[in-house]
Amino acid sequence: MIYLSERDIVKLNVIQIKRYSPKE
Repeated sequence: MIYLSERDIVKLNVIQIKRYSPKE
């Protein structure tokens, strides 16, 4: 398993939000 730091998790969350949230 790959250990993710809190910063990495936040980065991934932000990327997912940008991907899945509709652009206005």
